[in-house]
Formats: sequence, structure tokens, C-alpha cells
Amino acid sequence: MTPSPRKATDEEAAESKDMEAEMSSEATGAYGMGQYTRQRAPEVQFRVGDVVLHEKYEIRGVIIGWDPHAMAPEDRLKEARKENEHLSTQPNYAILIDTRDRLTPQMSYVVQESLVLDKGTIWHPLLEKFFDGYDEDRQKYVMRPVYKKWYPDD
Repeated sequence: MTPSPRKATDEEAAESKDMEAEMSSEATGAYGMGQYTRQRAPEVQFRVGDVVLHEKYEIRGVIIGWDPHAMAPEDRLKEARKENEHLSTQPNYAILIDTRDRLTPQMSYVVQESLVLDKGTIWHPLLEKFFDGYDEDRQKYVMRPVYKKWYPDD
């Protein structure tokens, strides 16, 4: 049974707001939103357009960006990772959270070990900004061409 949508915590809402700011022209490149070409490393398991499930929080979403290691303000990383420093060296993913799982549209920056591949569509008002549609055969979203220059191997 799917859990009822819940309201984001203050910490989750603040992270989502910071991520939205990274989509502006004054962005710093944090939260998987940096406008530079990524070279896919073997340890990067997921791709832009993959639908994933956060195992702990049981929320689904679609990957809109990734970093080979955590790239976010130090205070946010300390809040999120607590004493688990190793999490900052793993790939981290920018994710649009399915609005059926959260009451308000939200984004999150999630460490790889918390995610598993899922399938099916998600609902989020920013989907069309990042994707041209959903490919049923491949069970993933089709990235807009502008993002292909930053994620050429995805």
C-alpha cells in the first residue's frame, strides 16, 4: 500500500528552495544543477531520466542531474549527512519528487546508496522543463536536448 503524501519538513523545504535557486543564471553549480559536462564514472549508477525510489522515505522521483560526489553548501551537507562523512564522496542526484508522495512540488538531493531504480511516471510541475516525454519501452524520461550537453552519456 502506498503511504499518504506528507508535508515536507522544514529542512526538506529549505533544500528544495536552495535547489530551485540553482536553476537561475546566478547559480553556483550545486545540487547536481551545475551547467558543465559530466564524464560518467563507473560508480555513477543512475542516469538523468531514471525513475527512482528513496528506500528510507518511500518517495519516488525522476533524476534531473547528478554529481560524482556531493556538491552543496557545507552547512547543508553537515545537516543531511550528520556523522556519515562517507556519503559526501558518493554520487549524489538531483531529483524531482513525485507530487503524489509530497503535498507540494519539491526537489531533493539524494546520495546514491539511498536510491533504487523504479519505473512508471511521476507527477511534478517542472517535468516539461527537463524532459520531452516518457519512454514506456525504456521506462525512463527523455531528456531535453539542452541537458544532453551536460550529461552526454545519459
